[in-house]
Amino acid sequence: MSLVGDPKSQPFLHGRLRGVGFGMVTNGGGAPERVRVVVTFEALAEAGHVEIIRFPDALACFDLLRGRVEAAASTKFDRIGPAVQPFEGVPTILVMTGDAI
Repeated sequence: MSLVGDPKSQPFLHGRLRGVGFGMVTNGGGAPERVRVVVTFEALAEAGHVEIIRFPDALACFDLLRGRVEAAASTKFDRIGPAVQPFEGVPTILVMTGDAI
């Protein structure tokens, strides 16, 4: 089972994790389930070769890299699968530096 982008999902600031959050859905093997993905500002900065200080900068970078971030989240989900832990009550994948974006 992997993750696919949810075109209805709007990116949002996740201040506690200092990242951009968005939704994806499971694909394959049953009814689709929503999974929250948060990509850290640091991971975006590293992947985009930019400096990110505030949310608008992170959002602009995310918009350019969304496909790559979704692919990284899906790869990580495939690796950890059912071990995805809820964060704030929602199954969450955290994409950070060290994850291939």
